Amino acid sequence: MGIPPERFIDFSANLNPLGPPRGVRRVLQEAADRIEEYPEPEYLELRQAIAAAAGVGRENVFVGNGASEILQLWAYVNRPARAIVLPPTYGEYARAVRIAGGVVVDGGAHPEATGDVVFCCNPNNPTGRLLAREEVLSLSARGKTLLVDESFLGFAGEADGLTLGREAASGEGVFVLVSLTKLYALPGLRLGYAIAPREAIRDLEEAATPWRVNALAEAAGRAALADEAFREATRRVVTVERQYLTAELAGLPGVLVYPGAANFLLLRVPRTDLGEMLARRGLLVRDCRNFLGLDEYHLRVAVRRREENETLIRALKEILGGDGSV
Repeated sequence: MGIPPERFIDFSANLNPLGPPRGVRRVLQEAADRIEEYPEPEYLELRQAIAAAAGVGRENVFVGNGASEILQLWAYVNRPARAIVLPPTYGEYARAVRIAGGVVVDGGAHPEATGDVVFCCNPNNPTGRLLAREEVLSLSARGKTLLVDESFLGFAGEADGLTLGREAASGEGVFVLVSLTKLYALPGLRLGYAIAPREAIRDLEEAATPWRVNALAEAAGRAALADEAFREATRRVVTVERQYLTAELAGLPGVLVYPGAANFLLLRVPRTDLGEMLARRGLLVRDCRNFLGLDEYHLRVAVRRREENETLIRALKEILGGDGSV
């Protein structure tokens, strides 16, 4: 594009617009000397911090090098022969099952289908749709295990009342997966966790790679989890900016905005080259054509800070035409 990388505004990555908590940056500097040491093998302090935040026991928590790694490990350990996905949704669910030798069924196209596992992303990626607890739990009738990805739940105002962590810990056929890289903007460090019954956690531990979470990620995770003020500020900013973006985008000619409760919005747009035209203006958005059920007319945009959101809206008005023409 002929544009320096630092000049791009990345609306394609659905990360916290506030960036990492300040305490995380400070802890990373302080923990720099720990790269000469192996991480604590059982991650007792990090697991305890997660357990305290989730209201479960430490023995019910597994930590990994990002949620995707845990998902792959779960599929490897459990070998689901048949999995139900509800598209459009995160593609790694289907990929993990196929790598483990299983078959994936489109649960939307086949509402009667059942399997060894049913995947639910709440709020869903890329639609942002948020389901009530009862709606999520009702999906358990379609699979022996209900695997719920709550990686974006922290951006929703009612997050504490919607998590199924306690159900997962109590052995009710629920497995909860959470990425910490989204809410705390730590994709370069990689960190995630799962909540499940003690026996399921033990199975994951036996199959997992030793020292899978590095010392810096472990320190950053503990610092991030301790920052409740950051989480509250995040929810306030994301709620306000999501409402702003929704209203502004809906007013553009030919643009359909899907209502969402996360830190991103799914759009249907009137032209297939819109992503490329935005990129040439230094704005990156997520092309969603590789999501099952979506096509080249669908884009996902992250909720960012007001100045950046305004830049996106101005660019879209220039491209689509402010007078209603396309």
